[in-house]
Amino acid sequence: MDITNIVGRFAINGSLRDKHANTTGHINTTIMVRTSAGSSYVLQRINTAVFPHPAELMENIRLVTTHIASKVAGLPDASRRHLSIIPTKDGRLFHQEPDGSSWRMYSFIDQVDNYDMVADEEIAYRFGRAVGLFQSQMRDFDGSRLFITIPHFHDMAWRYVQLDAAVKSDQFDRVKEVRPELAYLEENRKRGCAIWDLWQAGRLPTRVTHNDTKVNNVLFGKNGLSCMIDLDTVMP
Repeated sequence: MDITNIVGRFAINGSLRDKHANTTGHINTTIMVRTSAGSSYVLQRINTAVFPHPAELMENIRLVTTHIASKVAGLPDASRRHLSIIPTKDGRLFHQEPDGSSWRMYSFIDQVDNYDMVADEEIAYRFGRAVGLFQSQMRDFDGSRLFITIPHFHDMAWRYVQLDAAVKSDQFDRVKEVRPELAYLEENRKRGCAIWDLWQAGRLPTRVTHNDTKVNNVLFGKNGLSCMIDLDTVMP
């Protein structure tokens, strides 16, 4: 792939000076980009095997990031509190190569920390606060406007069907190692599925959720600053 050509398709400051791969993600290919003008960006190849509708995916992200930007406008370091999509030079939200690969770009958010694990209570607190803040920011957003990027991704009844199948097959002989966890999930099966059933019946309001709230999907800054990233599975 010609990264220089792909980077040049986006409305950035300067031209590509250097790049390096970020290998922490599991789904999309991420490349950190720095330009001749000293600007930094995050270039990603969208995994269309997982997300086969990149146009709808990116429209979701545009809607969510624009909404959050309106909530944090006027706050210190507002640009570090939400992802910012860099459009292509022709105004699109992503670029598609002749080979069908789809690419997007974000502004790089500096002066923040990112953790792969919750190592102590302080990080746990900040993580919980960040997720809660995201939910608060999205509480007045109409979730029906969002495209379903992965069907049944947050369907608790379907997740239990998948769990039962995995336990039954025990393909890698690991069930014996997680019996307490399985017992806990079984104890909560009716409760978890009931919440889903209530929502489907229209007895619970639709809200927007992130649906992939790992601690490394949050950027942490000073004075309570946080930014949720990896918004591919933000859905109602």
